[in-house]
Amino acid sequence: MPSNLSIKRHHIIDKDLQTMIDEFFSHHDWKGLYLTGGTCLSEFYFGHRQSVDMDLFTQDKEIFLAARQVLTQENFFPFGKLKAQRAFPEFSEFLLTRKTGDPIKIDLVLDIPIRIEKPIKFEHIYLDDLSDITANKLGCLIQRNEVKDYLDLFYLIPTLDLPVKELVELGQKKDGSLDAMILAHQMEFIQTVKAPPSYFLANVPWKQVQTFFRHLHDEMLEDLLLKNI
Repeated sequence: MPSNLSIKRHHIIDKDLQTMIDEFFSHHDWKGLYLTGGTCLSEFYFGHRQSVDMDLFTQDKEIFLAARQVLTQENFFPFGKLKAQRAFPEFSEFLLTRKTGDPIKIDLVLDIPIRIEKPIKFEHIYLDDLSDITANKLGCLIQRNEVKDYLDLFYLIPTLDLPVKELVELGQKKDGSLDAMILAHQMEFIQTVKAPPSYFLANVPWKQVQTFFRHLHDEMLEDLLLKNI
């Protein structure tokens, strides 16, 4: 993790979601399973946006099955009912229905056995490392157009402070098929978004976000051109 960034609780996510994270990781020492995605970034790293789900990843099949067994308990969390929505050998989705408030989704994933850095233990919670989250988020840009991924990368990329070439190579460590040209063109999507979403909490001008990705797009194309000279 970059030395200039400290992990702390920002207390910006839904209070029930905070409780769910604490109760789940207090139930068992889940070494080998970790919180990742937007909720991990927002609550423990950057405090930049709201996030309303709980993403749990592991590379260990036994841990995956143990966590799935816990989450199939309908009353595991005291303020709602858990119900499995989808179940596959490497992925399970659960939905917590509450008396008040929107449902909270939990994704449990048996991830590919490739790690860039080890997960980090903060208090009793295991958190994904920023390099691994960045690699996954770069892959997301190829698969979907969702503003939340760009907002996360707006914070992740300057924090890691990697040259464009190394940034692309980081993404390719998780996804060998990640194409630098397609990735560069995906940077154009954010220019079509006229205003920040309501869940973006940072006091940052939207033009600044768009300019960041415009420059990143240009740097990626320039790097590709240099390779072909």
